[in-house]
Amino acid sequence: MATSLVNRVSKSSKTPYLRCLPTQAQYRTTAIQNAEFIKQKKEEVKMTTKVSIKGTAPKFDAAILMQRQEARHIVYDQTDECTALVRGEIPVQFLTNVIDHHVKGYTLSMKYPPSFGSGSYWCRMEKPERIKIDERQALDAQVKLEYIAWLENEHDRYKKMLTEQLLQAAEAKEKQKEEAKRTKLLSEIEKEVLGTFGDLGIPA
Repeated sequence: MATSLVNRVSKSSKTPYLRCLPTQAQYRTTAIQNAEFIKQKKEEVKMTTKVSIKGTAPKFDAAILMQRQEARHIVYDQTDECTALVRGEIPVQFLTNVIDHHVKGYTLSMKYPPSFGSGSYWCRMEKPERIKIDERQALDAQVKLEYIAWLENEHDRYKKMLTEQLLQAAEAKEKQKEEAKRTKLLSEIEKEVLGTFGDLGIPA
């Protein structure tokens, strides 16, 4: 009997808690309301954020392109890009590879100390000038493509900004017209209301 009483108390104590739990429909309704609220706030921010273009879109400038290419050359010359990694698992193989590269015009780079670890022999050898020239020319072409892509992106960005600015100006003008129209209409309605009701006729 004590056990059945405990079970009844336990079941009755859980019922109010279960009734407080939101249903799936309530969850969906809340999610929709939150989504609409977020959308409304985004539209308000968009309306209050005034677009103002400063300056003009950049145009192709050969001097700027040359500066970018020269900066890329500096990175090439001051890093291991201008070197080749020569390896060998055993000393004889490593020395053979070093000699082969030396015959082709490669020179030992003193900026990168060689490694003579067991089973891993390697060093960096600076590329010959003819290879450096070819690779710098390839880098020039790459930098030019990146520069042109940046110019195109900037022009697209300025076009979008100008479109938004002109749209905001047109919308602001229309809003002013609507407000002026509403103010005039409200004034006419107030006059009509005053003419209909008049004063209360209260004696002085």
